[in-house]
Parts: sequence; structure tokens; C-alpha cells
Amino acid sequence: MDLKAGTKANKLAIKHYWQEMKHTPLTTALSMFLPAIGSIFVSYAPPLVVAKILARFKQQGALELNQFLPYVIIFCVLWLIGEAFWRTGIWFACKQSYLTMKRLYANALGYLLEKDLRFFHENFAGSLTKKALNYARRYDDFFNNLMFNVMPNIIPLFFIGYVLWRYSFWLVIILIALLFLTFWTVVPLIKRRQKLVNLREDASSVVAGYLADVITNADAVKAFASEDFEEKEHVKLTEDYATKSRRSWDYHNLKIDMVTSPFYVLTNALGLLVAVLISKHTTASIEVVFITFSYYALATRMVWDFN
Repeated sequence: MDLKAGTKANKLAIKHYWQEMKHTPLTTALSMFLPAIGSIFVSYAPPLVVAKILARFKQQGALELNQFLPYVIIFCVLWLIGEAFWRTGIWFACKQSYLTMKRLYANALGYLLEKDLRFFHENFAGSLTKKALNYARRYDDFFNNLMFNVMPNIIPLFFIGYVLWRYSFWLVIILIALLFLTFWTVVPLIKRRQKLVNLREDASSVVAGYLADVITNADAVKAFASEDFEEKEHVKLTEDYATKSRRSWDYHNLKIDMVTSPFYVLTNALGLLVAVLISKHTTASIEVVFITFSYYALATRMVWDFN
């Protein structure tokens, strides 16, 4: 499979995934939005309570238990609400994946049987088996990425923007601008890595297909005493797969992560600097610094998740 064919196959699979998600729109929506809302209660609301504790501690010094306890109760309630949203969202996600994967596994064979005999003669049976099963199994990866990495990072951005805007609009402008700049810089690198991933997956399918064919034709291999030949061929294909795998991993680590790391540090450093400057002109100085550092660290984490 060449790169264009691999890219075309990926796009076609994603198109099918979207179509399948439309079969259960309510379940899909709840699977996406409930965990995103849960992330706000788990990751972004508790720091607000801690900031209030720090501010009150600065004003009054050490707090008595009866003064401190209400904050702890609010902290626990917010976190538990977030966990409830997550558990409910995952329940709907499991239901959605169950319904969709059944259809995808059934459709995979149907799509194969639509091909002519030449297609089957030109491809390893094991390779086709692996790709057909991956077509359905990879839906779970696709859906989980949307549910765990995309939506829980995008939706809370609105909450982050609202909270930070209350302290200074510059905190919001800097965060959005640097996140946009980071994505704009890294997208071409991700596209390049995808080509390497296509080559890696194609090599993996060849290895699986060759191994399956050798096992299927074990009688012929034994009859012609070609074990050594088959083993050498298998080692050659495995080496090709391992080399392409290492190339894709190194590209991610030495190119993509090397580019995103400075942006990650710069965004958090600028946010902290602006927060310190703002704190000089407000009574809520500790709140500004703590909330800005917490929210910037959480928001910039999406760069790694999206990678």
C-alpha cells in the first residue's frame, strides 16, 4: 500500500466512524459532553477552592477547623460531582462503542466481499484479516481519543477563559495566542509523522499476512523443506517493520516533542509572569498567581494530548 492509498483508507475509515456515530446521536453526545463537564468539576473547580483558602490564610493567618471545614466539604462535593459526570459519560460511551463495533465488525466482511477475486489474489489473507479486524477495533481508539483527549480539553477552555478574564483579559489572550501558535507550528509535523505511521502499519500488515500464510501452508513448507527460507524472509519483513516503527517513534520524540516543549514552557512562563504583574494591582494576589499557574498548566497539557 502506498502513502496515498494509506491516507485514503484512513479518511474512509474515519468517514465510516462518523456515520456510525450518527446512528446514536444522543448517546454519542452524552459520551462526549458529560466527561468534558466532569473535567471542569474535577480539574478546574477545585483549584478555585484552594485559591480561596490561600487568600483567606493570607488575610487571617492559620484557620480554625470550623473555618477550614466548609472549604474542604465544597472541594469534595465538586470533585464527586465531576466523578459522577465521568462515570455516567463512560457508561454511555461503553454503550455507544458496543452498538457501533458490532456493526463495524459485521460491515468489515461485507466490504471485503465486495472486492473482486484479483484483490484477494494480490493480498495476503492474514494481512486482509488484520486490516479488517483493525477497521472495527480502531474505532474504539478513535472514539476514546475524542472522549478522553479532545472534548475534555476543548470544552473546559471556555471555563478557563471565563475565570481568567475576571482577573485580566491578557491572561486569556496570551493563552489562546500561544496555543494557536503551537498548533499552527506542529500540524505540518504531525502530517509528516502520519506518513511514517502509514508505512509502519503497512509493514505490520505484511508481517502478519506473511506469518499467517506460512502457518496456513505449513504442509507445503515442510514438504519442500523450506523452513530456513521462510524464517529468513520473516526476519527480513520483521526488521523492516521494526525499522519503520523506530523511525515513527523517533520522529515524534525528536521532532514533534522537541518543537512543542519550548512552546509549552514559554506559555506557562508568560502566564506566570503576567499573573505576578497583575497581582501587584489587586487584593487577590495569591489567587491570581495560583489560579493562573494551575489553569495554564492544565490548558497547555492539551498540546501533549493532541499529539
